[in-house]
Amino acid sequence: MAFFKDIGISISFIAVYVVTELLTKGQVIPLYHVFFFNENTLNISTIISKNLVTTTIGILFFWFGNYFLTFKRK
Repeated sequence: MAFFKDIGISISFIAVYVVTELLTKGQVIPLYHVFFFNENTLNISTIISKNLVTTTIGILFFWFGNYFLTFKRK
């Protein structure tokens, strides 16, 4: 949203990512996967490490978007 200033474009990107990840089980987009497709049970260290990486990326995107929108308003 910080780049396009239009919620429709942002939601379209999110929808394409979610549909692509779910239908192909993460094999089409070779970047970071928010979804975790597994066949076995997970141990706690895997869950914690996955959550820490996702939370860190989310905080960085939040900070960047906030900074970009504040900078553009000035």
